[in-house]
Amino acid sequence: MKIIKKIIHVSALAAFLSTMSVSQAAAPPIELSSDVQELVAVVDANGKSQFKAVAADEIVPGDRILYTTTFKNNGDKASDKIVISNPIPNNTRFLSGTATGENSVITYSVDNGVSWGSVQSLKVKLKDGTVRAAEASDYTNIRWEYRRSLQPTEAKAVSFQAQLL
Repeated sequence: MKIIKKIIHVSALAAFLSTMSVSQAAAPPIELSSDVQELVAVVDANGKSQFKAVAADEIVPGDRILYTTTFKNNGDKASDKIVISNPIPNNTRFLSGTATGENSVITYSVDNGVSWGSVQSLKVKLKDGTVRAAEASDYTNIRWEYRRSLQPTEAKAVSFQAQLL
């Protein structure tokens, strides 16, 4: 019997980065950069299990992945109302509670970015017509609304975690 092991190379997995976007009300140019890392479980000296970010050369189903988007103001004036939108990559499942972003309001979409809402407000319509509260596995996109002015040369980062299916 032949066993096939599904291995995803990060270059293929990181294809989602081409669809991330930023919008802003002010004119200074915002540069986006991104990083994809694998999170591996390690046990510290006290016997406590933690996750450590390492290079994601190859990942297999079940692996935990950290997606980080850094945004930098390359202009000479402060930039306001910056919004970062990232799709949740295909063949992954968003891990609830892992989206982070300092001074950001985080919202989610269950319809590929057509509409946005908080975790508590999102609903999905099932095939039988019933409606239920959305679960993390229903999310298709994540959006961060940065609520401060980003000064010239200043950079900040937002991130989320997913599991490869």
